[in-house]
Amino acid sequence: MLISSRKNLDRITFLSMMSFFVLPVLATIYQALTYGFSLQCLAIVISTQIMFIMDTVELNMRFYSQQAAYEKARYKAEHDGMTGLLNKEAGWKHMRKYFDLMDSYDEAMLMFVDIDDFKTINDTYGHTVGDFWIREVASQLRHIYRQDDIICRYGGDEFIALIRNTASEQVLGPRWACSSNSWHAPRNSTGKTCVAA
Repeated sequence: MLISSRKNLDRITFLSMMSFFVLPVLATIYQALTYGFSLQCLAIVISTQIMFIMDTVELNMRFYSQQAAYEKARYKAEHDGMTGLLNKEAGWKHMRKYFDLMDSYDEAMLMFVDIDDFKTINDTYGHTVGDFWIREVASQLRHIYRQDDIICRYGGDEFIALIRNTASEQVLGPRWACSSNSWHAPRNSTGKTCVAA
């Protein structure tokens, strides 16, 4: 456990903890070989090692618990609660980071997606239906774009997608056409799709 946490400890702390465990063991082995076993000394060493192991386990559990709590808090801070996509602030942060690292030969495509007449959908069918279609569009965007693309919910029914490392729209044209056919929100009696890009 101590070895697995090596990367999370500074060198002095790691060596101190290792010496606390290793030195008594070496001393016990030396004493046993030189003077024979002393039950009292051996009992003290074993007790000390048990305490050390328990403290190490507790430290490990506390560290991973805090790490999990931090990751959960960071995820909530960066992601939209309804769709699971990056929120506006986190999306722009990731995009700016990518732009800063782009070389002269890199190309990217920025796409804006929204739901046509979304207010009408909410007013006619209610917010439950509106929320459903927001989640549905987010799900479709995750399906259309690649894992390394950056997709965020910009606000309301608006989404932004940054397609990285692409030379032209032809890269995603077929997939976009295929997926857009499945987006038919209940906008009106004609069944016209409510999603536009």
